[in-house]
Amino acid sequence: MTIKTIFSFCLGWLYFTGAVHTIKMSTGDLVYYKEKKEFVLKLRFFYDDFVSSVNHKFNCKLDPDKLDNNAGLTFNKFVQPYFSLKINNNKTNPKYRRISRDGDVITLEYVLPDIGINYISDIEIYYPVLMDYFKDQQNLFRVDLLNDGNMTTFRYYSGVYSVKKSFNQKIF
Repeated sequence: MTIKTIFSFCLGWLYFTGAVHTIKMSTGDLVYYKEKKEFVLKLRFFYDDFVSSVNHKFNCKLDPDKLDNNAGLTFNKFVQPYFSLKINNNKTNPKYRRISRDGDVITLEYVLPDIGINYISDIEIYYPVLMDYFKDQQNLFRVDLLNDGNMTTFRYYSGVYSVKKSFNQKIF
């Protein structure tokens, strides 16, 4: 089941019941594309929670119907202190690529070009985004090193902001 499917189901159910969404969650995916020798990182947020947090932090008013590059850069600036990725104990520097919106979900996409390794012993991800804005915020992050749909899940909740997992995986 994909993250988009989970989001769609939750949002559809909440819409059908007339409830305001009470789920405070963001998700992320890190997928390695062997043919391009790059990692693609996608961070997904409920639109209303994310925009209200960004507007509050930067004392601004982003237009909900205009997700242009400037909005994407503002969102990226918001996320940066709340996200870091280490591969084999080395900090990486993902590059912001684009922003998109699908219904009530905002996606920020990043690329991590060839980092010159062919073996991953471990990955550590720091991801407490929105946790200081919503006490019940939970975050999930999935990693797919072979782009085969087999994902390892990292889970974040109050008090758990960084998770490290062993992989011992050759990636090409």
